[in-house]
Formats: sequence, structure tokens, C-alpha cells
Amino acid sequence: MTETIQKNARPPQLPGSNQQFSVLVDTGSVDLFLPAAGAGPHNTVQPDPSILPYAGSPACSEAYGPAGDQGITGTIYTAPYSLAGSNAPPSSAFCLVSDEGSYGAPEDGVMGFGFCLGSSVAAQTGNCPLQALGWSSFGIYLSSDDQNGGGFITPNGVDDGLYTGDFSFGEDFGVEQITEIPVDDPLESIAAPGGAAPKHWIFSTGYGLYLIDGSEGFMNSYAFIDTGNPSINIEPISARDIWNKVGASAADGSIDCGQAGQAPDIEFEFASGARYTLPSSIWVVENPDSGLCRCTVQPQQTDPSDPAVFGAPFVKAYYTWFDNGNNRLGLAFLLLFLGDVRT
Repeated sequence: MTETIQKNARPPQLPGSNQQFSVLVDTGSVDLFLPAAGAGPHNTVQPDPSILPYAGSPACSEAYGPAGDQGITGTIYTAPYSLAGSNAPPSSAFCLVSDEGSYGAPEDGVMGFGFCLGSSVAAQTGNCPLQALGWSSFGIYLSSDDQNGGGFITPNGVDDGLYTGDFSFGEDFGVEQITEIPVDDPLESIAAPGGAAPKHWIFSTGYGLYLIDGSEGFMNSYAFIDTGNPSINIEPISARDIWNKVGASAADGSIDCGQAGQAPDIEFEFASGARYTLPSSIWVVENPDSGLCRCTVQPQQTDPSDPAVFGAPFVKAYYTWFDNGNNRLGLAFLLLFLGDVRT
């Protein structure tokens, strides 16, 4: 999700002349990451009297990638910043990224909206965007049009012009912070980035199911929503079973685009039996690098007992309400879906 974070809103801003940035809005990370001057081709942070190194100039980092084998590194700074009409105070911390080579996304930076736990910046400063901006909740719409990309984020509420019907909450789709899971639960021992850290928007799938083309299979019993992840990563046996159902390559999930047009929708069943449909037009997409299409449902490259990751393809199918004030997630049907009105 890029740049135009909210209708009529400007991109994230730091003080100083023309210091505006495009960011990847990422519910799978916690902190704000922006590139330092000279750190590659991105729009970079320029010196300004109000941008100050945090006491002791501690290092900051964020691991990412399917196996957590990539990352961003830098130094913690503080500065006031604004996003979507909300202003963060001068003491707000962010990571000034020094190694552009460790960050390959097209956006200038990353704005993390995970819980203010389990990150290098928040751990050292007690500070993260959700806290600094004063948001008790936010609604996210991601465009299903990959060419235009982008989407909208609405602070402290939802945009009722983007969804229809009611939100599914509670037992249908209830979020749990991992710190509230009982101590004897094996999830307690999972550390980022391979599994779920306390920062993640974790929910129980209730030993969930996936349903495709008249058959069904089991999947991970926990999952988290990660808007910065381009895939849906589930238990490997389940992902490869889905590939097999549509005739995709057993090696990487690639498929001829002519064949991909016949792929069925996938349904995911969580908790009480509520089902959430992922249209084939979202979960099978063209890969411009190969000329083939690819399945965005991918095997997780961590321990199969780790939570599944429901990334951007899933979020594109629903309007999502991240209600940190009430510790819950909500899903609603999009009013506009693939160019059609959905009722």
C-alpha cells in the first residue's frame, strides 16, 4: 500500500523543505523506516534542525522476507512527522536507514503499524507510529489493481464509503495479542521474524480450513495479517495441495496464465465456521519477470507450526479494520471490488 494513504491526505512528512515520502504501510512491522541521504535512489531524509539522533545513537533493524533472511539496518533518530492528518510529536522515533542495499522495495520507506512491542526502535524508545500518531484504530483498503497499486488508510475509524454490510468480529475473526496467549502455549516461544512476535496482529483460525474446487484441507491454527507481505504463506503441505488443484508447478507455484484464468476461488474458514473468499483474480497473478502467472498462496519457509501469514492478497479482498483500542480485527465486504459494486 503506497503513498496516497488516505483520500485527500498527503504522504508522510518530516519537517524541512519538501520532505515527503512514499511508504509501504506494513501491519507486519512496527516502526517508521526512512532512507538516509546518500542511501540509494529513494527520496531521502535531508538534514534539518528538528531531526535529532536518539540518545546514544543506538542501532535499529527489521528483518523481513519469507525466511527472515533480509533486513533493514540504520540508526534511531527522532523528529515530528505527520500522516493522514495526524501529527506525531518531536520525540517520535524512527529508523534512519543507512544501507539502501538491504531495502529493495520501490517505496521510499516503511511505516509499520504493528503493536508497539518486539521491535528494535520501540524496545529502546517505547515509541512507535501507532502510539506517536495517537491512533486507537485504523481502516485499510488495498487496491486490487496492481498497476495502480496503493490504497487508503483511515485513522481512528473506518471509511464507510469503502465497504458494505457489517464487520465480522468476535469469534468469527478475533484478534489476540500474543502476550495474552497462555504461557504454556507453544506460540509464546516464537521469535520474529520466523514466526509471530508480540507486534503482530495475530488471530486464531480455530484449526482453520481451506476449501477449493470441492475439496478441503487443514491449515495453521493461528495466523496474522501483514499488509506488507505480497503473499499468503500457509503450512507447506496445504500450499502445495492448492497448487496441485490448479495444475501449478510443484517447484514454485507458477502456472501458465491461460490456465490460471480457469482457477477456482479459495475459501478460508476461521473459528466459528465463517468463510472468507479469495477470488482467483487475486490469488493467481501475472509475474512480469517470467511471463507466467504465479500463485500468491505460498508455503511458509519457517516452522510449519508457526502462524500463517495472510498478506496483501487477502487484504485486497476485504476492507479491514485494525482496532487496537479494542484489541480486535474486523473484516467487511468491499463496496468497490475489481471495478464492480459488490452487494
